[in-house]
Amino acid sequence: MPNPNPHLQRRIELGKIALENDNRSSVYIPAVYCVNFVLQKARFGLSQASFDSIVKNIHLVKTGQRSETTSSLVEAMSFARDAVNSMSKGHFGMAMVEAAGSALNLAGGPLYSANYDRMRLPPSQRHFYDMFDFIHY
Repeated sequence: MPNPNPHLQRRIELGKIALENDNRSSVYIPAVYCVNFVLQKARFGLSQASFDSIVKNIHLVKTGQRSETTSSLVEAMSFARDAVNSMSKGHFGMAMVEAAGSALNLAGGPLYSANYDRMRLPPSQRHFYDMFDFIHY
């Protein structure tokens, strides 16, 4: 029997899109798939706005038009909007999940994905990027 909940249907569709677009050179797309799978099994839905944003990110990351870090930051903004909307409707449990998703993307995207973005840069750009790496000096 098909699931009548459109929020959960979007999770199912997002899983298919992530699988179809995994090009093995991204950590963003497999991460979308894994997190989406867990949230789908926990029966947490997904807003249309966040679904559209994530699908756009997947396509832009796959084609090299958007960095993985930027995609995570875009997701953080989208989930923050969802959290505010859920709070205003009194859906506090969902708002907490969305706020946690926003926080994880806000912190994890730049910290985790930045190295993958760096490795995709041409050597001349990577050298400029590395000049700002004060941690290893």
